[in-house]
Amino acid sequence: REAVEQHWIPALDEFKPELVVFSAGFDAHVEDEMAMLQLRDDDYAWVTAQVKAVADRHAKGRIVSVLEGGYALSALGRCVVRHVKVLAALGCWRSPSIRARWKRRSARRRRRSSRRSRRFT
Repeated sequence: REAVEQHWIPALDEFKPELVVFSAGFDAHVEDEMAMLQLRDDDYAWVTAQVKAVADRHAKGRIVSVLEGGYALSALGRCVVRHVKVLAALGCWRSPSIRARWKRRSARRRRRSSRRSRRFT
């Protein structure tokens, strides 16, 4: 996490990408025989949230994620689910910018819904 916070995120912020392409490899998981980094489920969710926050800041949330590795199927399944939940802003890993966007969307939907209901009354 230290490397991500001190090197990856500052480099991405300096670059200011218009689109983030996420090569989502899960073969560094502690349960994977090929793993050298020994990452855990929470680590993958955390990294996804950090990269998603960069996409929110610089790329208007535009992010493409491509599955590219992971051979311990149980860990792969769990991590992919968490990765997708973070990307979709579901669950506990939502960043403040994602929460704000969801609140704005919800408020717009409520306003539209109330306008529609007034038209038919």
